Amino acid sequence: MKYFITTSLWIILSGIISISYGQWPMQIIDSGINNPAIVEVGDIDGDGDLDAAATSFSGSAVLWYENASPNWYEYSVGTLSGAVGVNIADIDGDSLMDVVAAGNSANQVVWYKNGGGTPITWTEYHIADLMSAETAETVDIDDDGDLDVIVTGVTSNRVVFYKNMGGTPVSWETVTIDANLGGAMCTDFGDIDRDNDLDVIATGRNANDVVWYENPSWTKYTIDPNLVGAWGVRVGDFDDDDTLDVAAAGIDADQVVWYKNSHAGQTWTKYPIDTNLNGAMCLFLGDINLDSKLDVVATGRYDNKVFCYTNDLPTWSVETIDDNLAWANYVSLADFDDDTDLDVFVTGWNANQVVLYVNPVVGIKAFSDVAPASLELSQNYPNPFNPTTAIEFSIPKSELVTLKIYNTLGEEVSTLVSDRLSVGSYQYEWNASGLASGVYLYRLQAGEYGETRKMILMK
Repeated sequence: MKYFITTSLWIILSGIISISYGQWPMQIIDSGINNPAIVEVGDIDGDGDLDAAATSFSGSAVLWYENASPNWYEYSVGTLSGAVGVNIADIDGDSLMDVVAAGNSANQVVWYKNGGGTPITWTEYHIADLMSAETAETVDIDDDGDLDVIVTGVTSNRVVFYKNMGGTPVSWETVTIDANLGGAMCTDFGDIDRDNDLDVIATGRNANDVVWYENPSWTKYTIDPNLVGAWGVRVGDFDDDDTLDVAAAGIDADQVVWYKNSHAGQTWTKYPIDTNLNGAMCLFLGDINLDSKLDVVATGRYDNKVFCYTNDLPTWSVETIDDNLAWANYVSLADFDDDTDLDVFVTGWNANQVVLYVNPVVGIKAFSDVAPASLELSQNYPNPFNPTTAIEFSIPKSELVTLKIYNTLGEEVSTLVSDRLSVGSYQYEWNASGLASGVYLYRLQAGEYGETRKMILMK
């Protein structure tokens, strides 16, 4: 069984992992792409494994790469002047993965409908005009069951939400989140204030700002007004307190930092991850070493480096993935080889390369790529168990998900999942070694939906 990822994802496992370390083997996906900007990962051709899509800024191209491991085959999606942003998502709900792109020179946001076939046919549709359109993310921000698009405009200083109105072809409504974020650069999303909807987090390179916007009023709150050249930003729970924190990179500050979220996004405490990464640009979050903690992978454009920062709070350990990728640019994480650990995809702007680094950590886990019709929490198996059991659940849309274990006193004994997950079916193993025999409860919370089931540990 295989599992596909189209958005930001980290996998949290408990008690079943055998881990070994080594160097990061490199695969060159494309060595002739002209100034590649962004790479994203998803199952574009629907064959159950992860493909990639990338943009060529100087080549004005949107491309996709078929995963035929160990080979990658390049195909054109479309032409877009100054192509930067790219995202893989099912925009029109036909179960085929489409591609959304932002053209910085074209001043446009477009989406390409996946028409299937061999090779895949693509039809371009216009979403909106936006001056210096930069990054494009897809998410159901208004919780109406379809995917919307969030885009930044660098010189227009805008963060914009394009609401998917459905129809054939899909029509769009423009909602301006912010018209005055200087050098609006990157976005991510998560429930910052814990009110069960997705807020938007953004960086402004010229403003040196890291900010978040409360959904649905889009009231703006400052996380950091002094991260010089604020660029990459991601959301995740670093300290395992069930509250989403924020990590960001400052390209002119040469820093990667994280901000602890307190009081529902009203108080932020800044902590360093790296204060000397020359041209710290983009970052992505994931459990790289399978220790159930959220790690950071970041690029240093002027250092030509790709680093992995292992979460050992209050400290971070750094591992070099590559120290010679010319103008290391954008990074994305996904388990491309279905071995349960997260691999690293990076673009090298001056190297003219899209590169994959295979994670040397080895784990044992299985996932499913079946898209469920409804949300479901299954009975654990085996039950009774000693000491390990599997818990499966399915979600029909991207949700904020927690899966926790409680004893009969209502005391939490373990957190297996605390993340925003993509549509799909998931299986997690729980190891109850060290706990007494008895009845335990496991609870799935996905958005507004919650369900609890009982299981028995019998030693």
